[in-house]
Amino acid sequence: MIRINIASEFIEIRGHSGYAERGKDIVCAAVSALTLALARALEELTTGGCSEEETDGFVRIRYDPNDPVSLLLIRQFVIGVQMISEEYPEYVALSSRVLF
Repeated sequence: MIRINIASEFIEIRGHSGYAERGKDIVCAAVSALTLALARALEELTTGGCSEEETDGFVRIRYDPNDPVSLLLIRQFVIGVQMISEEYPEYVALSSRVLF
């Protein structure tokens, strides 16, 4: 299962979905695409950028919670992963301690 935690200054994504074998897992691909797009957008479109840690099955993206563009991008990411977790609840769990 992919576990996504949204906090006030960072996002953590852990695990693998297990929906399908590696290379054919559409759930993992969808979450990965949103995550990579978020990191790139934070880097290119915000003044504070972001910092990223990544290992197999783990990503942490730190962002500036005082930057309105960062918050808009984070909200867009949350909407996307919410849609995925609603469609595939047994493969993606989302928790958030941030109110938008």
